[in-house]
Amino acid sequence: RSSALHKGEESQALRLLDELRALAVERNLPRLQLHGIVEQLRIHALQSRRDEVVALETELDALAAAFATTEFATFRPQYDLLSAMAKAHALLDRGDVARAERHLLTADALATSLGRGRDLLVVRVLRAVVARLRGAPLALRLLGEALSLAKLGGNRRLLLDSHPLAIEMAAELRTASPSERRSMPRSATTPDTAEPPRPLVGTCGLLTIKEARILELLNQDVPEASIAETMHLDAALMRWHMGHLCSKLSVTRPDAAVERARLMGLIETGSLPDAMAAGQRLAGG
Repeated sequence: RSSALHKGEESQALRLLDELRALAVERNLPRLQLHGIVEQLRIHALQSRRDEVVALETELDALAAAFATTEFATFRPQYDLLSAMAKAHALLDRGDVARAERHLLTADALATSLGRGRDLLVVRVLRAVVARLRGAPLALRLLGEALSLAKLGGNRRLLLDSHPLAIEMAAELRTASPSERRSMPRSATTPDTAEPPRPLVGTCGLLTIKEARILELLNQDVPEASIAETMHLDAALMRWHMGHLCSKLSVTRPDAAVERARLMGLIETGSLPDAMAAGQRLAGG
């Protein structure tokens, strides 16, 4: 999703998102369109491109009508969550901290109720940024708590997907005084000695542990029969877990589940062309 941006290839990431959004409009996939708009809005807001942000906000508001239809009404809470997060980014860029905070409080409640673990962590980081902008003394502690939870869930790219000020604050955490450290969670201020493999983000709320493990093995091209044997599941139970996994990712096939998970950032993506091809295959099934 934003891996190209982190490598300094912002224009390539934006071009991919443009193509995904166009595909989503053509195939009537408002959820895919939503993710494309929100990610582009975040990128442009972080670069203070006001005209692009305003245009994307207008498109985001217009998309609400799609989630008012019977077909997509189930996903309206997800739309409200991602919309609130995107608008918070836009308002932070404009310096409207008070309104950004209100959107983040809404997003916090929605992410909690929906069990969207990763989104909740991003919101908590942004709330720490807001606290810093307000001059609140507990801003670093708020960030420390969010980073502690992120470490437990394997969200090691959390700061890169949030806000530049959060990165500066994280650097302060690492150089905090002993008294400051005592008021913060230990794992937030203790540097990693090694970078372990990145666990699935799904274990933080969207998926159960077993569903996340199945998705991980599918991503490694392990056949379903071998997955069942590895996890000591009989055929019926394997089908049950697979059905729930596909349902949560709004797909009908295991290979499409892997591709959707990559697009959503639940598992590491491959190259940008691979991600684009995944989006086209998803649109077809």
